[in-house]
Amino acid sequence: MFLWKSLYYVLTMEHDHRVVRLARTAEPFATAQDIESSFGELTQAVNRIGSAKLSVLSGDESSRSDIELEEVLRLNRLGRARLGLLVDVRNGPSRNDPEFEDSLREARRQIFDGFRRVAVLVRTEAGMLQIQRYHREDGAPARVFHDEAAALAYLESAVPSSRRPPP
Repeated sequence: MFLWKSLYYVLTMEHDHRVVRLARTAEPFATAQDIESSFGELTQAVNRIGSAKLSVLSGDESSRSDIELEEVLRLNRLGRARLGLLVDVRNGPSRNDPEFEDSLREARRQIFDGFRRVAVLVRTEAGMLQIQRYHREDGAPARVFHDEAAALAYLESAVPSSRRPPP
């Protein structure tokens, strides 16, 4: 099920609504501003996952108080606890410049937060080493894979087998 799309990322719900896939597109970031705005949009999209009503944060958010928004985000994170997150960066351009890594550091924390398990799919050995370094730095319990079937098996081994969540 399609959830969200930008020039740089596609977010879908898969495997009987037990796995969220975050796939990187091949589009390179042109500027530092593209990096920042993309991660901001992505974080907002991921924060909507896990809510029984995904539309809660849509519309005019300026009319809601910070406390109301924080409560909605907290409830969304609790809902993510039953889901696995598959981050597929195989199509993304490789980069490890400081500007990119600084922007990515905070986004990773916000995006990975609350998911039952996180698996990252990479294309190359260099990509695997880079993602493993990120996880060491973050203290994140994510695993890195080259093989999609193995990544999905890892995610689904810890995700309840319940069908689609109630509306």
